[in-house]
Amino acid sequence: RRRGVRELSELWRAFCAHGEAVTGEVEAAVLAEMMASLDMRLTAEQAHTLRAQLDTGGTGRIEFAALVEWYTARMQAFAESEEARRQHVLKLSRTSKVALAWLASWALLGVCAYLSVVYGVVFGEARFTALVQSWGIALAQTFAVEEPAIIWLYLAMPLVLERITDTAA
Repeated sequence: RRRGVRELSELWRAFCAHGEAVTGEVEAAVLAEMMASLDMRLTAEQAHTLRAQLDTGGTGRIEFAALVEWYTARMQAFAESEEARRQHVLKLSRTSKVALAWLASWALLGVCAYLSVVYGVVFGEARFTALVQSWGIALAQTFAVEEPAIIWLYLAMPLVLERITDTAA
């Protein structure tokens, strides 16, 4: 919403710079130039179509109200198309997301296995064995120390928060 207000104020500044703020009108001929100052490049055909659409009275002048109406409709259409695009991109079922996660995990495992073999070939069997042993130690530490500690923290947190809120009340 804040972005729309900012864009409308920029539209008003461009309108005032190219038109008459007192009458609330701008010459249809300078419409393309005004849109270019807002970083909206129009082809000659687009400018002609827009002038015809906004100059309903055929006076060669465009009222600010008509311009705002067109501009807000354009912003709304853009927002709706972006929302539809976002929804279309994220429309994966839970099963598909899980399958993609598993596929990515297996791909990562394959890359790590390949790099391990390359490491073994380049640096020799002794260094490869040391590498695999260090991984084993790291995994053992993770599953024997870190994971249980995190599980106990997650289990204890509601109890701790309950005690804190009971004493505060």
